[in-house]
Amino acid sequence: MARKTKEEKKKGFAKGKRMKGQETLQKEDNTFRFDDEIVIGVTKIEETKKIKETKIHNPKNKKKKQIKKKKQSKQITKKKTLKKQIPISEEELLKKVRRGKKIKKIVGLTSLAIILVASTIAVMLSPVFNIKTISIQGNSHISTAEIISLSGVTIGENIFKIGKGRTKENIKQNAYIEKVTIHRNLPSDIQIIVTERVATFMIEKDNQYLYLNNQGYLLELSSEKLELPILQGLETTVEQLTVGNRLCKEDLTKLETVLKIMNLAKENEMESCITRIGIEDDNDYKLVMEAEQKIVHMGDNTNLSDKMLNVKAILEKEKGIAGEIFVNIDLNNEYPMFRQNVNI
Repeated sequence: MARKTKEEKKKGFAKGKRMKGQETLQKEDNTFRFDDEIVIGVTKIEETKKIKETKIHNPKNKKKKQIKKKKQSKQITKKKTLKKQIPISEEELLKKVRRGKKIKKIVGLTSLAIILVASTIAVMLSPVFNIKTISIQGNSHISTAEIISLSGVTIGENIFKIGKGRTKENIKQNAYIEKVTIHRNLPSDIQIIVTERVATFMIEKDNQYLYLNNQGYLLELSSEKLELPILQGLETTVEQLTVGNRLCKEDLTKLETVLKIMNLAKENEMESCITRIGIEDDNDYKLVMEAEQKIVHMGDNTNLSDKMLNVKAILEKEKGIAGEIFVNIDLNNEYPMFRQNVNI
């Protein structure tokens, strides 16, 4: 064999060296390297984290979310509009139309009423309706001037500014006035009609006389003694016996019996004979007849008609003789009695 030259030897050595290096590399490369290998279905944890982070911080993803939200809101609004746009029946449509017409009618009538009221008020406040005359009717005890003064109505005042209720109360401040009626006679006349209470009895108080009517209203305190019966033995206190007040409940009950007695006395023409009536005992009403010089014991409020007939008979029989008449008994079993020589 021909000898190898030095160059060939060098080349062979280098080649052998490379081969050995490759073998060593192959031996070392037997270890599994994840970075250099591709495994199907498996991804690196670091890469997945990076992908997620990029997805989270990616502005495109935000836009997608916003677009989704908008779509969802549009779908909700569409559903609502679809609910609203449900077709209605003809009857419901007619009802809506009628309701709308009613509302328009009400609005129209209201505006018309406002216009009419405003125009009416303007006319009412014109000088045409200023009061020129005030007429009073039904008064006998109270003067016309006093009633006008109490009413507060004045000439020249607008007739519609007069409050009827207030005017009535003003006039009723006088105890004699029982009822008041007010008429506006347009355009300028006020007519006031009154009903007066009439004094039918008296009460002695402080050396004066307190007049009262059939309903127990105290009308006037005067020094003048009228031709009226005087009530005695009342339960109403002295403090309550003032003009404008009324007798207490107990005295009003007794007054009803007194009125029955007086009506029967009038029927038998004896009313003017009675000057005083004692009501202190409702089991024995007493009638004082000063001109006849007699006191009548009527008893309670039973059989008043029969009692009065017996009183009349005794008065005619014992005329001019002072004494007492007793009819406060059971007339079915006893006879009325007259007892002479009684001091009055």
